[in-house]
Amino acid sequence: MNYIKSFAGGAVVASLALEVFPKSFKKDKYWTGIATTIGLILALFLNSLGE
Repeated sequence: MNYIKSFAGGAVVASLALEVFPKSFKKDKYWTGIATTIGLILALFLNSLGE
């Protein structure tokens, strides 16, 4: 269940990044998306350490 929520959260973060960070996506869409995804995975990992 957490993985589904994480996937949905990633979709929300990616859509926010498209709207909030348009300059970074104009320069390099690929790496900005990867950096956003890695940040979300890292947040999930750190959250699981605290449980």
